[in-house]
Amino acid sequence: MTILRPVFTFFLYAILAVAAQNAIFSRALGVSRLVKMVEDGSVELFKFGLLLTIVQFFSSLLGYFVSHLLLQLDLSYKTAFLPLVLVLCSTVVFLLVLLAIALAGNRIAARDYLELLPMATFNCCIIGALLLTTTGGYTLLQTLGFALGSSVGYVLAVILVNEGQRKIQNRNLPAAIRTFCEERDLNCFSRVMENHQKCKGGNGKILRYLSDNYLYPAAFENLVYASQLLQADAIQYGVEHFRRQRGYCMGSIYWQFNDCWPVASWSSVDSFGRYKALHYAARKFYAPVAMGLFLERGKLVVNLSNETRAPFRGSVHLALCRSDFTVLRELRREVEVDALSAADVCQCLADCPDEYDAYFYADLYDEAGRFLLRQTELLVPAKHFSWRKPAFSLSFADTAEGVEISVQSDVFAKGVFLDFRDFDCVLSDNFFSITNGSPYLVTAKTERTAAELERALSIKSVYDIR
Repeated sequence: MTILRPVFTFFLYAILAVAAQNAIFSRALGVSRLVKMVEDGSVELFKFGLLLTIVQFFSSLLGYFVSHLLLQLDLSYKTAFLPLVLVLCSTVVFLLVLLAIALAGNRIAARDYLELLPMATFNCCIIGALLLTTTGGYTLLQTLGFALGSSVGYVLAVILVNEGQRKIQNRNLPAAIRTFCEERDLNCFSRVMENHQKCKGGNGKILRYLSDNYLYPAAFENLVYASQLLQADAIQYGVEHFRRQRGYCMGSIYWQFNDCWPVASWSSVDSFGRYKALHYAARKFYAPVAMGLFLERGKLVVNLSNETRAPFRGSVHLALCRSDFTVLRELRREVEVDALSAADVCQCLADCPDEYDAYFYADLYDEAGRFLLRQTELLVPAKHFSWRKPAFSLSFADTAEGVEISVQSDVFAKGVFLDFRDFDCVLSDNFFSITNGSPYLVTAKTERTAAELERALSIKSVYDIR
């Protein structure tokens, strides 16, 4: 019984640190670092947890003896120096672990651990187990047990929050995917996903072209979102060029309109009748009067295609801006395009101090000044653009035909996607761009109320593809 008592004490304090005294859930220590790790998604939790446990355990062991030695000295302000001494203990252990990793034979594995070691050591100081055990008068076994439990408890908290975020994200998957995919199959190369992809090697092709244009999304939900943007970009690029060459090309159609069952396919409307990004884009590039933006030879050219039997008269507002809405260059032009014709109506130099933080946008208005459509163009691929995290502000108002939604952002936001999960409604626009500080108005044809839509809303933009 005498032998088992120290073992019992060690594990009791370890369990106490994991559960009742959890650094995250009980004392809210290290929360900001936890949020950063969960958002990043690239931290290997096993390696991080192992390093955190090693540094915490041996720092506590060293800190126990050093603190007792310090408190025995006849110094007036020795308690004031205690936190600094404990940080120095963590630093010493950090250097020893660093040396051990550097001397390891496997350089590739060592590199991963070296990248995580500073963060693990920093977390040891944030969690504060050394200070708590020292000021709490813990025995050696209690100190070591609490140190081990604090490390394990912190890593478990990160895992729980990470898993919770992943489940919440997957709730926002399109209904078509949720009908045939279980949680374990949410991978574009899983057997279930590939069986629901009727193009041989189709998912691989999507990722191939995605790599040319967007960052690789960590969450499966964002991969689905990015693939829809990619499809819309590709078809829009082709159709706008075809319409610009009117006379040489007299029309185009795309495959395909809709699906008859839940699959990953070429359709612009899924089997539930919900519009994908392509269908919203098609409203613009197949509009009777459409506008295309073309970057060529150091300038941006605006082209209007008029497929009506009457001349089109209106105006174009073209601006080159930074992502904080700062206008670098802008122009307004009254335009006129003959019936059944296409014409370049204005152009603007595309030179700017930082092409990775600049974008063009053009708004088209009719002769009465009514807004018709907006198009945007980046100077670099979206994956290289310096996206800023948008803070969206939305307001909802009931109307006779449905709900009017006003969307604002504090920075440039592209591909803004309003999703209401299981609420089916057709929007006047979606996957749109916020290019200035003015509200962008969207109407929703739905029997739901403004309050219901507001509660169900999920919003994302190209910034979230990471």
